[in-house]
Amino acid sequence: MAVHIPQNRPRKVTIGPLEAPLDVIGSVSDTPTTEQPDPLSGMNLLRPALGEDSLTSEFRDEKVTEKDYRALVDEKIFQEIPEFPLPQPLADEGLPQQPKYSDDSTLANLIRCRKYLTALQVTQKGLLTTEPVLSSLPDIFSLWQTRLRLFDYLRLPQLAIQELSLLPDIVTPGPEFLNNDGRTVVLWSLRVEIVRVKALAAQNQVQGWEIAIKEYYALSTEARGELARAKRASDAEHAALWAERLEGLGFAVLSALIAIRDYPTAIHRLQAMLASTPLNNKLRTALCLTYLRLGNVASARTYAGEDSSLLALVSMADGQWSDATRAAALDEAHSTALNRTVAALYRGDIEESTTQLRSLLSSTNPAISSTTLESALYNLCTINELRTKGMDLKKQLATEYSRECRESGRWEVFKV
Repeated sequence: MAVHIPQNRPRKVTIGPLEAPLDVIGSVSDTPTTEQPDPLSGMNLLRPALGEDSLTSEFRDEKVTEKDYRALVDEKIFQEIPEFPLPQPLADEGLPQQPKYSDDSTLANLIRCRKYLTALQVTQKGLLTTEPVLSSLPDIFSLWQTRLRLFDYLRLPQLAIQELSLLPDIVTPGPEFLNNDGRTVVLWSLRVEIVRVKALAAQNQVQGWEIAIKEYYALSTEARGELARAKRASDAEHAALWAERLEGLGFAVLSALIAIRDYPTAIHRLQAMLASTPLNNKLRTALCLTYLRLGNVASARTYAGEDSSLLALVSMADGQWSDATRAAALDEAHSTALNRTVAALYRGDIEESTTQLRSLLSSTNPAISSTTLESALYNLCTINELRTKGMDLKKQLATEYSRECRESGRWEVFKV
């Protein structure tokens, strides 16, 4: 007999390149990471993993004149970062205090260990101690991109916007960020990131994403121009680079459409893109996930193909829990393992689901992504509510994982 929890359903992770970039509990967000990105994770097709050297053509032109870049590292830019207080009843439980980070803690290690608040402090320190000269611009832009993603994950887009408002315009750079050929030296992925952050911070989300789409189109005009220039010069390397960036902007537009729930338009665009590149698995995956969001399971199954992780999601959406378990068993990804636990619960096997969740939390930490960790904790707390002494079990989990929540503020995963 299947277990039905109408008000406290466990999370089902639906991960794909068109995952809506809305950072709310129950949805998938792009988690800052220095590890190789999961090929099915949210916006990884557009946003390279933190710590990667994303600079490519911007600094390859030697015709760049040294200018004044102090405005990028001005101490007045940085806003006070709020703390995340413990909610009741956890505040009375004497949870262990958050240890201070040591000066030798690298940004990459902090992000890998999910110490996001601390990493935010380190980005500020790095920017304030970096000399604002031309040769340092790659490091400065990389730190700003990391900082914006951390604000995004911590659900502090308003603070990101406040800091961006005190920076020079980077999306449409002024003369100080142009080389002698009129090209910008600003990191491309940073410019795209800023557009996304501005949309997240908008009071009217629909209006914010509509503005973002317009800005993505403006960037695509620039990308097409650079692509045409590279082709005229028979520069295959730069042509491939700008073609990839143009494709990334296409996915950014599609993600914006998903964010405002304009699924029909997103599907229409995806089908048009797939018609020109029928073997593009990224597009087929995106179509499958978008149809799932729309509730069209039959069409989603058409584009799932033989992908076991997608087949598991489609089967779950169709209520076929045994089929979902079999499909998920073929994929060892953490997100798929989480889906196996949900399928086990809906089959009525609470003990098996609990065992799998506990195994997922204990055996993969800290390699597990923050999204999967939070979903696993939420689901385990949901199951514990079905047991006697459920609150005691939830408090025990809160004690074990207090560090992550002190760094992210995601105390709601414990449902208290």
